[in-house]
Amino acid sequence: MTSRSPTLHVLAASRGGWLVVDEDHNATPLSEHLEATAALRAARAELRARGGAGEVLVHDRYHRVQRRVTGAR
Repeated sequence: MTSRSPTLHVLAASRGGWLVVDEDHNATPLSEHLEATAALRAARAELRARGGAGEVLVHDRYHRVQRRVTGAR
């Protein structure tokens, strides 16, 4: 069995703010933030905690992917 690298998403929350969501467990956000930059930092920290591999997809308020960050640099 091979394990995939995690994919995390930074999404605009419907009531304002930004969410960090795990692609495999997106029912409950990993964290909530007032700014997209803070959410991106939290997502990168989560990748580091998971071993540093994977990617973060940052979506705009229209759900389009605006930025793809690989690894936990």
